[in-house]
Amino acid sequence: MPVWAPWIGFVTALGLLIFQCISSKAPSIESDLSDKTVAALAAQNVDLGSDFVMDGRDVWLTGTVATQELKVAAGRAAAEVSGVRAVHNMLHVDADAPAPAAPAPTSPAPAPTPATPARVSKQELQRSIDDLIAGRVVEFESGRDRLTQRGGALVDEVAALLGRFPDARVEIAGHTDSQGTSRNNLTLSKRRAEAVRKRLVEGGVADSRLTAEGYGEDRPIADNKTSAGRLRNRRVEFTVQ
Repeated sequence: MPVWAPWIGFVTALGLLIFQCISSKAPSIESDLSDKTVAALAAQNVDLGSDFVMDGRDVWLTGTVATQELKVAAGRAAAEVSGVRAVHNMLHVDADAPAPAAPAPTSPAPAPTPATPARVSKQELQRSIDDLIAGRVVEFESGRDRLTQRGGALVDEVAALLGRFPDARVEIAGHTDSQGTSRNNLTLSKRRAEAVRKRLVEGGVADSRLTAEGYGEDRPIADNKTSAGRLRNRRVEFTVQ
């Protein structure tokens, strides 16, 4: 026996095995491609029923559609299915053929309802203001009624908060320490309260919602004998009315 005879037998057996594997998987592959192609055609509103044929990896489109555009769309949809090798578009265009049903019109989405400012009690709004300015001071330049950059920024934050509650009325109260004369302190506290009111109005708060009062040194909250106490007494308060 020639030495190469066993090799011929081995190669032949291997070829038969490969052919059997491919043949056994072919039906499942063809079925999968068929399902994908039907879905792709359905996305174009094309239902060919028995006029659609899958032969291996080749697609045959027969039957009738209403327009040339629909024929082209069907062929393109089938060709874009992953795994399809060739598309034979033999569809016949007949203007009398039933056109695909148009999608049902959808009702326009309702216009968004403008947000309604939350209604809160005076106590709740007062707590919100107190929490906002807690640990901070509405700063002014020394001996003047001009807000510092930091003081102005804090008042702007208060304006933004009040803008969410357009029905609220607020008193702005200016206070000083006991340094200087009582008369001068009273005048300065009034001017500072008025400066804050003006800044709030510039920030969008209606002037009719605001009152500005100056109380000078008459309402201390700390000991004016210490620098720390005097610092706490030089303040602006916002009271919800």
